[in-house]
Amino acid sequence: MVQRIAHCPLGSRRHLVHRANSRTDPKGSRMTEITTTDVRAVFEKQLAAVAVGDLESVVANYAADAVLVRSDRSFTGGDGIHEAFSAYLALRPKLVEMVEYAEHGDTVCYRAVMEVAGERKDTVGTMVMKDGRIWRQTASFRPEPPVTATPLEVYRAWNDCLLAGDIEGATRLIDAERWTEKCLGLTGWLSDFQVALTHYERNMVEPWEGLEMFEEEVVEGRDAVTIRFRVEATHVGEFMGVPATGRRVSFDAIRIVHVRDGKVTGQWAQLDLWGLHRQLTDSRPTTL
Repeated sequence: MVQRIAHCPLGSRRHLVHRANSRTDPKGSRMTEITTTDVRAVFEKQLAAVAVGDLESVVANYAADAVLVRSDRSFTGGDGIHEAFSAYLALRPKLVEMVEYAEHGDTVCYRAVMEVAGERKDTVGTMVMKDGRIWRQTASFRPEPPVTATPLEVYRAWNDCLLAGDIEGATRLIDAERWTEKCLGLTGWLSDFQVALTHYERNMVEPWEGLEMFEEEVVEGRDAVTIRFRVEATHVGEFMGVPATGRRVSFDAIRIVHVRDGKVTGQWAQLDLWGLHRQLTDSRPTTL
C-alpha cells in the first residue's frame, strides 16, 4: 500500500471570553461591582510586570492578604508572594500565547503557553480580584502527557516537519544527546544533529524542487521503524557534482529510524545513488 506523505497544518486556537459586570449574593442583593475593564486591566497589568521581570510591581499587584496556591505549595501575604515570584522571575518567564481567557465578575480563568527557563509550558490558573488587586490565585503547569506515540507515528511527525521546512519542529522531535546518523554514500557517521541538518540541506533540499516522498513498505519494531520509499523531485541545483539539469527524477531509498521515549535518536539511510546519477547524466534519461 502506497501512502503519500503530506504536511498537515495545526488547528486554530480557541479564545473564550465570558464577562459580567457584577455579582450578587444568594439573597439577590448586589455586591461590590467590579467591571470587566477593571478585572482585565489588573490581569494585563500583572502580565506586563511579569514580562519585564519587575518583582516589586508584581508584588504590588497583590492584596496584602493575598493567597497564591500552586500544585506544590501555597504562599500567603506580601512576603509569600515576594518569595514565590522571586524564584519564578529568575526563570525568565515569557508569554508565548494566551490560549484561553474567560472572566466573570471578580474572577478570571486562563490557559497560556509560557516559556520558562527556555522550555515551553502549558499553564492554567485562576485569579480572584479584590479592590483592584489579586486576592486569590491558583497556578500550575499542566503535566506532560505520557508518551504513547508509536515509532512510526514519531517518525512520520518528524519527517513531515523536515518536508515542510519546519526545522524547529523537527528539532523538538529528536534526542540530540543520543543522535547518530549515516547516509550511505553521502556522509559518514554523524553524532551532531545540527551538522546532520547541514548535510540534509545540502543533499535533500538545495538540489531539489517539488520533492515528494511516497512510502512503499514499512516494518515497525519496538524502538525502530524501517521505511522503503520512493522520492520524486526536480533537479534544480548541484548534486554529487552534477549541475542542475531541470530533470524530474524518481529514485528509491531505505531508512532505518531509531526512536526512544517518543524522540528520534538517529537514522541509517541508503539512496539509490547509482540509479539517480544515471537519470541526471544519461543523454536520454529514463525515470526509474
